[in-house]
Amino acid sequence: MEAVVLAGLNVPSDAILEFLGHLDHVPAQHDPRGAYAFARFKGREFYIAVAPQNGRIDGIDKTQQVVILGAGGTGLLIADSVLRGPGSSLVGFLDDNVEKKSVARGRFPVLGALPTWKALPRKCCFISSLYGPKRNVEFYLKIRSLGIPDDRWANVVDPSAIVSSFATLGYGVYVGPATVLEPNVSLGNWCAMLGGVHIAHDTCIDAYTACANSVSVAGGVRVGPAAFIGANATVREYLQIGRSTVIGMGAVVVRDIPEGSIAVGNPCRITGKTVPRESLREQSERVDIHDKLARVPIKDVEKPSGASGVVTPENQKGRL
Repeated sequence: MEAVVLAGLNVPSDAILEFLGHLDHVPAQHDPRGAYAFARFKGREFYIAVAPQNGRIDGIDKTQQVVILGAGGTGLLIADSVLRGPGSSLVGFLDDNVEKKSVARGRFPVLGALPTWKALPRKCCFISSLYGPKRNVEFYLKIRSLGIPDDRWANVVDPSAIVSSFATLGYGVYVGPATVLEPNVSLGNWCAMLGGVHIAHDTCIDAYTACANSVSVAGGVRVGPAAFIGANATVREYLQIGRSTVIGMGAVVVRDIPEGSIAVGNPCRITGKTVPRESLREQSERVDIHDKLARVPIKDVEKPSGASGVVTPENQKGRL
């Protein structure tokens, strides 16, 4: 199915309807993220998304009202993307730090702690900004424990980002400024790609994984849930990076990295563990459908001859 996206077009509704009138069949539909329709034209099927700059379609206000979880630096980066994007407005922030009352020099309020999302209007959608190399597993479990319904999560894509029409995004995903997602990239729920990230074709990045500024991930890579890849790190093609792994800033990853590892340097070496093995086992028992993406065997991806297997702390000596 092909996609036709009319995003940020300052055109009247009658002009949009005239365009849709040339299609064979257009059942109008709406969801919290905007208005859309499935249609057929000359035997080809299309998914049509319409998001005018004023956020209104046929008199219906479809502006996405975003609340950001976490009022730190990453939250402000996401806020900037929301403010510059079409069809979205920023309501405010939620943060467990009771001393924070507002952000951006008082421009936007901190509405309460994270659990107070239940008290906000139904039209509010949420996105997390809580990511960090030392606490990513903690943040992952906290966000899941909030129990926010799937249809209340917002996807925020910065206007300067380039996202292939063949890429797949979960919910609660952030794609930051100048980020590139190539064809067949898959991002799980709550992933965050910060400024200048480049994710190559056929790469699968699982739930609540964050890539910091200027990360480059080559094609056919699998990254498990709750991982954190530091700024300027580079990952070679067809590798696997396990769940809850931290890749240090500037690292060059040329071998598979097992779950729960801290890996740094050029070439990348394993220097420690992020969480105890018991915590990893607990996570494995709480898997959802997006976590299972990380379990796709690497053998299912065409792998060039000479590509390595999994590196463990026991066998890495002499290989890196």
